[in-house]
Amino acid sequence: MTVVNTRHAPVDLAIVGAHVVTVDGKDTVLRGGSVTITGNRISGVHAAGEPVPPSRRTIDASRAMLLPGFVNIHAHSVLTGLRGRTEDVAGEVSLHSHILPFRARVTPERAHALGRLGALESLRFGTTTIVDLYWHEDAIGEAFAEVGVRGVLGESISETDLLKVGHDDWGFDRKRGEETFRRAEAVIAKWHGRHGDRFRCIVSPHAPDDCSPELLAEIKSLAARHGLPITMHVSQSRSESRRLKKWYGKGSIAFLADQGLLGPGLIASHCCFLDEEEIRMMAKSGAWIAHLPMINAKRGYAAPTPGMLAAGARLTVGADNMTGDMVMATRTAIIVARILARSSTLLPPREAIRLATIEGAKALGQEDRIGSIEVGKLADLMLVDLDKPHLYPITDPLATFLHWGLASDVDTVIVDGEIVLRGGRALRVEHRQVLDAAQHAAETGWAPS
Repeated sequence: MTVVNTRHAPVDLAIVGAHVVTVDGKDTVLRGGSVTITGNRISGVHAAGEPVPPSRRTIDASRAMLLPGFVNIHAHSVLTGLRGRTEDVAGEVSLHSHILPFRARVTPERAHALGRLGALESLRFGTTTIVDLYWHEDAIGEAFAEVGVRGVLGESISETDLLKVGHDDWGFDRKRGEETFRRAEAVIAKWHGRHGDRFRCIVSPHAPDDCSPELLAEIKSLAARHGLPITMHVSQSRSESRRLKKWYGKGSIAFLADQGLLGPGLIASHCCFLDEEEIRMMAKSGAWIAHLPMINAKRGYAAPTPGMLAAGARLTVGADNMTGDMVMATRTAIIVARILARSSTLLPPREAIRLATIEGAKALGQEDRIGSIEVGKLADLMLVDLDKPHLYPITDPLATFLHWGLASDVDTVIVDGEIVLRGGRALRVEHRQVLDAAQHAAETGWAPS
C-alpha cells in the first residue's frame, strides 16, 4: 500500500481502491471503493468509479480491505501479565490461585506498563476501542492515550475480598464497597469525555455475587446520573449461580432483574451457564451479552450462543484477558457456535463481524459515532493487507480473513482520524520500550513479596 502526499486539498486523507466492508445497516460492501477523512470524521464513502475529492494524503489500498476498527467489549489489559502462567490451570482454581493474587500486586506503575502492552497489541490487531475493566483505570487511561486507542474505562467495584473468596469467604465489606465505589466515581469524573471525547466511562461492578443488593442500587443510581451503561461478569462460573440461589433463592439473571439491572443498559459478560429461561429473560429485556469465546473455551466452557441467537438475544464479542486478538475472538465465536449447533452455516462472517464492531458500539450507546464506515462517523478504521499467500485467491476477502486470516494481517489503523499504526508499527510509542517495561512489570508482579 503506497502513500502519496499533497499539500493543498479539501480532504485530509483518502483511502482509494479498497475492498470496503462498511458494516452499515445494509451490510454494504464496495469492491474498489474509496473512503475520505476530513478532520476526525469520515467525509465520503465512494463506490468504484465515483470521483474522489483531492486529498492531502492518499493511500493506495487496491490490495487491501478496509473495515471499521474492532470494538473489544470486554478487556483486562493488565492481565497480559498472566500469559504463560494460567492458561492450563483449572478455571476457578486459576482465578483464585493466580489471577486474583497477581491482580492484588498490581501497582499503578505496573498497570500503566501492562496497559500500554495491552493497548499496543490490540492496536496492532485492528482494535480501535477497548472497554477496559480493572483496578487502576486512571493509569490504564494514561497508557491508552499514549498508544492512541479509544478507551471506555470501568473501575471495578466490589464488596468482597477477592483474595479470600478462593477460601469460600464471601463476606461483604461495606467499607471496601464504598472505597471501590469512590474510585469508580473518580475515574468517571476525570476520564469521561476526556481527550476530545476519545474516552468514555462505564460502571463496572465485578459480579452479582461480589456486591450486595444495597451496593447494586447505588451502582444503578451512579450509572443513571451519568447516563452510562453497566457491565459485569455474569454466569462466568457454576458456583456463582449456586451462591445466589443459596443467598437469595434465585439465579444470576432473576437476581439482576430483581435489582432493576436487567435491561438495555446492562452488558453481561460470559453468560456461560444460562438455561433456556434465563436466555429468554435476557432476550426479552434487551440486555447485552458480551460473548468471550476464547477465555471460556480455555476454561472448558462454552456460552450457549446458538440458543441466544435463536432467542434474539443481543450479542457482542470481546477478547477478555491475556489477549487483544479480536480476529481470533471473532473466529472462535463462529467455531463455538457451529460446534454447539452442529451446523456449518451458523454465524456467517457478515454477521460475525457485526458482533465485533457495530453491535459493540450499540451496547456502549456509541453507534452514532463508531462501529461502521458511514459518512459523519468518527474515522476509526483498519486496513487489512490482502497481499498474502494465506488470503489468496481473493474472492470474498471478509470470509477469508475471518476464517483463515491472522490478526497480524492488519497493516494500518486509524483512530479519530489519526494514523496510529502503519506498516504494522505503532507511530505514537516505541515498540521495544513498551515491551521491556511490560516485562519488568510482570516479573516484579510475580516476584515473591
